[in-house]
Amino acid sequence: SGDQNHPYIQGGKIVWVDTPTDSIKVYDVNTGQIIKTISSPGAYPALYGNDIIWLQGSNTIFHHNLQTNITSQITVNTSEKGAPSIFGNLIVWHDKRNGEQDIYMYDLVNQRESRITTSTDLEGNPIIYGNKIVYVNFSSTQSDIMLYDITSTQTTQITSHSTTQWGPHIYQDIIV
Repeated sequence: SGDQNHPYIQGGKIVWVDTPTDSIKVYDVNTGQIIKTISSPGAYPALYGNDIIWLQGSNTIFHHNLQTNITSQITVNTSEKGAPSIFGNLIVWHDKRNGEQDIYMYDLVNQRESRITTSTDLEGNPIIYGNKIVYVNFSSTQSDIMLYDITSTQTTQITSHSTTQWGPHIYQDIIV
């Protein structure tokens, strides 16, 4: 009983927050079993393969590898963060450390963090797929969906409309 929220599904696994036990649960669709319980008061979990990420509090992103059973803290500064997303060895999130909300990326293999956006606009809700990151750019007059190519470091505006554009997703070359 109690609240289970923020579910995320990928590759035959489902991850969610189990509020009554203050934990992150991982369920294997193929076996019908909960395969991992991570004791952490987390939110917004996401997964890719054997890697699980989540936001703890409003300022810390954690990573857990199911194969090695190692949990590590990804972010160390105390700024407000949100919307973590993972694909392969790359994690993205939005971060208010510079007084604005920008998109950041962390490479699990190289253990290196990069700032992706530097605009004075508010940027948030990043989703990563392959070498592409989609996110929302909130200017003073409207919000638009943007696409950042990690390989070329080029940003492309996807939408330009006076109504609110929110919550982008990407799969292969399709952006919704």
